Order: sequence, then structure tokens, then C-alpha cells
Amino acid sequence: MENSVQIFAPCKLNFHLAVTGLRPDGFHSIESLFQAVSLADALTVKEIPRREACVVTCGAMELPARNTLTRAAELFRAKTGVSAGVSFVLDKRIPSGAGLGGGSSDGAAALRALDGLFRTGLSEGDFLELAAGIGSDVPFFVRGGAALVSGRGERVEPIVPRDDLSGVLVWPGVHSSTPRAYGLVDAWNSAGKGDPALGLRLGDLEAMYRRSPGEWRFANSFTGPVTEALPEVVEALADIRKTGADFAEMSGSGSAVFGIYGDPGKAAFARGILAKKWRICVDFLLLAS
Repeated sequence: MENSVQIFAPCKLNFHLAVTGLRPDGFHSIESLFQAVSLADALTVKEIPRREACVVTCGAMELPARNTLTRAAELFRAKTGVSAGVSFVLDKRIPSGAGLGGGSSDGAAALRALDGLFRTGLSEGDFLELAAGIGSDVPFFVRGGAALVSGRGERVEPIVPRDDLSGVLVWPGVHSSTPRAYGLVDAWNSAGKGDPALGLRLGDLEAMYRRSPGEWRFANSFTGPVTEALPEVVEALADIRKTGADFAEMSGSGSAVFGIYGDPGKAAFARGILAKKWRICVDFLLLAS
């Protein structure tokens, strides 16, 4: 019997994202509320005969030679001493350069899959330690659900997730580079254009999350500068708002935008309208884990 594991890697949305400053280590500090949703990549991990080999196949796009999957394999081997070769086959469904954390989620999923494949029995603490070594957002995806996220993304405080809302996500087909987006935020703030995301602090976010989405005052530090640079994002966000979304925003550093609906029928209707114009348009559910 072939020794393999298949696992799904869900993406995340940032309901709120404030960039609060530049750290001495060169990273930016953030305060954010993350929510995992049902749009997901699928990852199949197999043991192969070549000792210490790591082969990555992704039909949808060309991944760099070093990526979150290869990094997960390196750290997993260093932690566990497992030297067997592995093959990753990634069915990429989450758009790249969209602010959805697809690469980070793939890295977390790889750790889970490797632990299951080789029965190494890693603890939750082990997963979080390894995830932090892969990238800033990866610790969130170890747990999923919803969380308050701060620091450079490594401080993750889980909160009880909601699963009573529906959503529609549109990717306008343009790639938003995270380093460029941070540069746009820095220039935007230096020009004194203000940041609506700073109206809420980390301690305010969970209480706001519990309210009806029509009352949400969440904001995203990236939305102003990124939409100024990428008019396609402006158009997609406007189209979602026209459908009567209870809340609409851009996720992460862009370029994906989303609408939240308290009525699942309204979300389904909105998707039908939006899908006529936007090629990448999916409905989603909030995930509790």
C-alpha cells in the first residue's frame, strides 16, 4: 500500500488589519483578526525511496525552488530525525499574491501531513515552533479558526470562531506583492493620508467580531494605498458592495476582496451576479477549526 497522506490547506481572511509600525528587525508590526475560510488548497504527501529528497509538484503554477513546503520538510527532519524522501503534490486553488495566506497555509498543512505520514506524534507546541520557522503567518494555520494576531504575525491568540456567516470572495486577477504593499503603506502614511484601521486596537477586535457584520468597523491599512495602485481592486470591491454585502473589505495586502453576508441566500445570489464578471469568484463558509 502506498504510504501517503492528503490534507486540505484553507486560506484566511483578515477581517481587520492595522499596520502599527516598523520594528527594529525590519518587519512591520501588525494587529489583526484572522479567520480561516473554506477555500483551500489540497496537498498530497508521499514517502519516496530517495533518502532526504524533497520533490514538489504544482500544476497550477511554478513555485520557487525554496518554498514553504521545502522549508517545512527541512524543519520537520531537523526536529524528528526522519530522513526518508518525500514528495509533495499541491493542487493550488488559492490565488497567489491575493492576501489570503495560501503559501503559509500550505506550510502548516505540510507539517501536519508529515507528522501523520511518519507518525512522529508532534505536540501542538512543536507544531507552533516549527511553523514560526517557516513564516510569520504560519502559526495561525496550525490551529485555524479565528485569532487575534499581532507582532509580525507570530503572536496568535485564538478566539472562539464564528461559523454563522457566509461570504463571497473575488480575486481581480492582479498580483499584489507583499513587500511592495508594505512600501505603499509606508509612503501613504508618510504623506499623512491617515489610516482608518488604527481606530480600533487589538483589545477591541473580539467584541466587534461578535456583533452583526453590518455593524463592523473593521478596516485594513493596505486598502487605501493598494487600491490607489491597482484600480482592478477598486472595481471588484465596489461590485461586492453593490450586491448588498453586510461588510466588504480587501484581505491582507491584497488583491483579493470579500463580502460577508448574514443571509446565506443573499450570499448565493451575490455570487451568481459577481461570477458573470469575475473569473475567480467563490463562495465560502467560516471555519471553526
